[in-house]
Amino acid sequence: MEARVHASFETFAEPAAEVFGADPVRHTGALSAVASARSRRQAEAMVSVHDGDRLHGAFIGDRGWPAMVSGLPVDAAQLVADALVDAGAKLPGASGPEPQVEAFGQAWTGNIGVTPEYGFRQRVYELGTLVDPTGVRGEFRQADADDTEVLLRWRAEFLAEAVTYVPPEQNPAQALAHQLTGGSVFGLWCVDGEPVSMAFARVPEAGMTRIGFVYTPPDQRGHGYAAGVTAGISRRAQQAGIKHVALFADDANPVSNRIYQRLGFEYVLSYLEVKFTGEPLRH
Repeated sequence: MEARVHASFETFAEPAAEVFGADPVRHTGALSAVASARSRRQAEAMVSVHDGDRLHGAFIGDRGWPAMVSGLPVDAAQLVADALVDAGAKLPGASGPEPQVEAFGQAWTGNIGVTPEYGFRQRVYELGTLVDPTGVRGEFRQADADDTEVLLRWRAEFLAEAVTYVPPEQNPAQALAHQLTGGSVFGLWCVDGEPVSMAFARVPEAGMTRIGFVYTPPDQRGHGYAAGVTAGISRRAQQAGIKHVALFADDANPVSNRIYQRLGFEYVLSYLEVKFTGEPLRH
């Protein structure tokens, strides 16, 4: 087998589309990283794995987020870790299905002498038949530029509360504006015209969008608003013709998992995250 480290997105785009596009729900995290890399024409780590003339796998790490290893076969983990060390790559962690994460985590940390810290688990769901929640007061609407202030505030609160590792953002307002103008959609659940909950649907990749940033401020929780906004943004995605609607749920949060299942989301697989902590002995 051969691991090819790509210096430009142009050479990585074709193998990435072939590997990740073959199963967009399994590779939802990798496809988000690909979208980010495409917009900037680069990423920190892009690797394709080849077995003779056959494409065997793909790996991407971007912008300080955990590297996405869902497309990296277990038998290629050491090969890719070796190639990335030789290329001088710096990785804060990895995320994906458990076998791939454990294989790459062991290979990478063994190479550079840091400690793998396994922990955060998420469930990946895909929407089947959408079931609207009942008895939830309010209505759904799509957010726009006039909602920037509340979206920025809730986006920051969501990241602080629900995401285990967040790379520092130099300009959150610019990041939000890019999301709003780049084909992604924020939705709001409103009561008497006032927003009480939000959700986000990423720009589609390979016929898949992922719902995220599902957030209700603490003083508004317990009224079903998160279910309402998730159903609203999911319905909008389906009406737009998007085939696969996916989302992540914290494995340790039984409330959110129950909500998503009641809305018609079906469990697909689990993701494990590993952080690479400590000072590398070599790089």
